[in-house]
Amino acid sequence: MASPIDLSQPQPELKHVADDYISRKDSQTLVEGLLLTVQVHGVSVVNDYYAELRARNKIAQLHAAVEVGLTIPRTLITNSPELARRFVDERMELGEQVIVKGFCPPAEAIVFTRFVNPAEEDYELLKFAPAIFQTYVPGNSLRVTVVGDEVFSARVLTTEEDAQVDWRRQYFNPLEKQDHTFQKHEIIEFC
Repeated sequence: MASPIDLSQPQPELKHVADDYISRKDSQTLVEGLLLTVQVHGVSVVNDYYAELRARNKIAQLHAAVEVGLTIPRTLITNSPELARRFVDERMELGEQVIVKGFCPPAEAIVFTRFVNPAEEDYELLKFAPAIFQTYVPGNSLRVTVVGDEVFSARVLTTEEDAQVDWRRQYFNPLEKQDHTFQKHEIIEFC
């Protein structure tokens, strides 16, 4: 019988950003390698590693939505300041609001989806990291999970105006790393 692997050890706080980044990436690579190895050898894994990668990738999410016939907002994925500026200007000329979001938030803080304010936007930062720009679609924030043939959905309830674009604003301080245990009645109402 194989020995269990304990991956729950807290990571130490490192003084240098590069050391911290390397430490986190190496730890992530270890976990990914272990998951890939056990799956190849037929060990049952609750979430298939490749399915998990596809599920959390925003580009794959958009592609999957289109493939099943869902309508997605007009979207631009770019690291070009010029293309982003043009997209925002064109959408706003049509009276639409635009949101911007990153691909993956840093581990140290939450980076919220937010409205684009062209007067304050520093498009030049896109040269360092791409972003996703989309027309804003007002409405409810739903979380949908499919397990086999069953579909489970929940609506995220928000009361603060800023949380209408990104529900996490209501629950997290973006400048602090926090753990928060949600009570079901706090944020969701089953649909």
